[in-house]
Amino acid sequence: YKRQVHGGQGFVKLSSLPYLIDNEAEIPLVGDKGACGTLNLLIYPSDRQGVVNLSEGEEYVDDPRTMLERELSFTINLRDARFDEMNHSNTYLEYDLLTDEGNVIFKTDSCEGTLQHPIYSYKKTHTFEKLSEKQLHYLLNHNLFIRVMGTRIPLEMPIEQMSPPIEEKREEEEDAPQESPVKPKPFQPTPDKKPEARLEEKERKLSNNIDSRVETIQTRPPAKSQQLPNQRSFQGGAPNAQSKKDKDCTLF
Repeated sequence: YKRQVHGGQGFVKLSSLPYLIDNEAEIPLVGDKGACGTLNLLIYPSDRQGVVNLSEGEEYVDDPRTMLERELSFTINLRDARFDEMNHSNTYLEYDLLTDEGNVIFKTDSCEGTLQHPIYSYKKTHTFEKLSEKQLHYLLNHNLFIRVMGTRIPLEMPIEQMSPPIEEKREEEEDAPQESPVKPKPFQPTPDKKPEARLEEKERKLSNNIDSRVETIQTRPPAKSQQLPNQRSFQGGAPNAQSKKDKDCTLF
């Protein structure tokens, strides 16, 4: 079962009918994305059989209230439509109208197939046995909405854009010339662009390091000699042998 969807709609006024004036028009159809086509129609006051168009006679109504409690018949003739795009198939038209039994939905026959110019050739005569205040107000102030119904056509990818079967792809891959694999290039370190600058920098750091060491040695205070207790200090080397001899002579 394919669900019928709304493919657009248009409206026409019914206010000319109580004046016994017909209304022939080509009304625009509007869908979800804006204007989608036109509908050709004719609505006219008629006899019960819908054969005679009373607007072509000599009778003329100046005040529509004179039609109250009188019989009023009119015929709705939906001729054909023209769509900008073929988005629906098996289209038909429907409208709802106030009758003596209340609001009733009326439908045309379906036009089989996907047609951009469907011809409906629909005729339906409606009769108010005794035109009431409510029915007169309805005709003077109500717009008759006509809806286009049909089966939405699924969006299909164009044939030239469809992917080929898997087997055809494999054959194309086998027939295609085989490209030689690209060998990776050996790693080459980036050459030093400024070797002289690097050498000068190393020499400068080494010179600064030597200068700092020399400066540290020159500024260091001399170490104090440590003398053990009861220890004689010697100046000028070993004790003088002559002074020892003189001391020995003094004792005797």
